[in-house]
Amino acid sequence: MENLELKNRNILVDKSFKFAVRIVKLYILSKQLLRSGTSIGANINEAQDAQSTNDFEVPLEGIFQSYLYL
Repeated sequence: MENLELKNRNILVDKSFKFAVRIVKLYILSKQLLRSGTSIGANINEAQDAQSTNDFEVPLEGIFQSYLYL
């Protein structure tokens, strides 16, 4: 009987730990998504204020890189 209780406890501990790890990964992913999503708008705004072709292209490269990592 004691063995069964110990085994059930280990399953509970294992599952709760795996759940916590998944939540942390989700949190990290959501932070990255927020940064990527908001930086696109900032780069577009910067590109619109460009004075030269190079000033226009650099922010657009950042936009494309942000989309690649979404």
